[in-house]
Amino acid sequence: MLGTLKLEYECVVRVCRWRTVRVDMLARLLIVAHVRAVAPVGPALRALPADQRAPRPWPDYKPYAVFVALINLLYIVMFKNVMPTPTTEQWPIKLANYIRYNDEANAKAAERIVLTLYDELLPCSSFAEFCDAAGFLEDIPDPDAFLQNVIEQLP
Repeated sequence: MLGTLKLEYECVVRVCRWRTVRVDMLARLLIVAHVRAVAPVGPALRALPADQRAPRPWPDYKPYAVFVALINLLYIVMFKNVMPTPTTEQWPIKLANYIRYNDEANAKAAERIVLTLYDELLPCSSFAEFCDAAGFLEDIPDPDAFLQNVIEQLP
């Protein structure tokens, strides 16, 4: 999975594109969290030794996973009414206009996002619980196996 991914840096992606890359982004940030947890200030690692390939405790991954969940909430709650565009180049303009002219709807959506963050995401005590609360179970049916697979694919 991760070996076939090409790195793409996009500031704003269309909703349909986000749905296809959100699990990849989560996987990448879980990798960052894992490597930072096993070697926080140590020398750069070219490959993880076998003893560092076990999944870490959930608090090591949580901030990274919650970040992806917040981006996901922006797309599914705040920007759900932005009409799709035929080209990628038109999407940032369409999104900027939506934000500019829908301040009341965006304020209400922001309240819902904050409530979801505090009531559902932050109390999660495991990756499986997080995937359920964040709505990733449809893409990640077995969260623990997914996390192990992501770690195993590291060099």
